[in-house]
Amino acid sequence: MRYSEIRRRPAAPDSHPFVADIAMPAAAFPGFERTMRERRDVRLLCRVDRPGAVVVHVACASEVARERLRDA
Repeated sequence: MRYSEIRRRPAAPDSHPFVADIAMPAAAFPGFERTMRERRDVRLLCRVDRPGAVVVHVACASEVARERLRDA
């Protein structure tokens, strides 16, 4: 991750202090975004587009939620 991307990433809210950075194919992002809208324990902070891929910064309400996202 580049320094400029870290600086642009919004801070996690107090209610969701655990942050996960997830890389995925660009085609998978719409389904991921729909799933995140339905979850209350996860908030989408930022999306960084790369050639053929997307890096998503997600705030999670707990460490368990963060680990589940990373493992998925």
